[in-house]
Amino acid sequence: MIILHKYKLIFIKTTKTAGTSLEIFLSQFSDENDIVTPESDFGDETPEHTPKNYRGYFNPLPELFDYKNLKMFYGHTYKDLIKKIKFHGHMPSVSVRNRIGENVWNNYYKIAVERNPWDKTVSLYHMYKKRNDLCDLSFSDFLSLGRYPKDDYRYLDKNDNLLVDKVIKYENLNEGLKDAFDKVGIPFEGLTSKAKSNYRKDKKHYSTYYNENDKEIVKKIFQKEINLFNYKFETKESSQ
Repeated sequence: MIILHKYKLIFIKTTKTAGTSLEIFLSQFSDENDIVTPESDFGDETPEHTPKNYRGYFNPLPELFDYKNLKMFYGHTYKDLIKKIKFHGHMPSVSVRNRIGENVWNNYYKIAVERNPWDKTVSLYHMYKKRNDLCDLSFSDFLSLGRYPKDDYRYLDKNDNLLVDKVIKYENLNEGLKDAFDKVGIPFEGLTSKAKSNYRKDKKHYSTYYNENDKEIVKKIFQKEINLFNYKFETKESSQ
């Protein structure tokens, strides 16, 4: 999650949608007054994914108390309080709005990225296998774990109202980002590479992972996103 005050831009990070690459790109336009949440996985990436001016973690909002010396505060330890006042990478829009206030929220341009849920789930499957050293985990068994890359709550409120100004489709990422960044004055010629792409070695079309039952499971779980963005299950041939 990133807030760039100079450009009046707020980026809400979603799952498996090139969010880390976008954080790295946008961090180059940040200064000491901006909010750039930490990314703990840069060590896995190549040097071009980790620009030197990516400074990591900023929360410039003033701290009202000396939390390190405050053992208890209304039933919470200082660690609990620090966690509540800090920003984090996948922070939902509602939480960001509550932290920065309505005035900033309403006057900044807010973007998020969403992805075809069938494709997105396959991407998470590969990351989960790699991170947990589960080479033999089948896709169907992964689905049974219930670890779905749901992100609708990050850009919708509890009544399903859209909280951001633009949800960019991952399938048209560079085109959507170009349009968004033109609005706020950030120069952009496209993301030439993506961080965390090393989790997936094979490039098979996502449809090859699904049987009919698995396809229906994802359809049911992501019905809201499918309806909102008109996503469909496609085969390799139909997507060409």
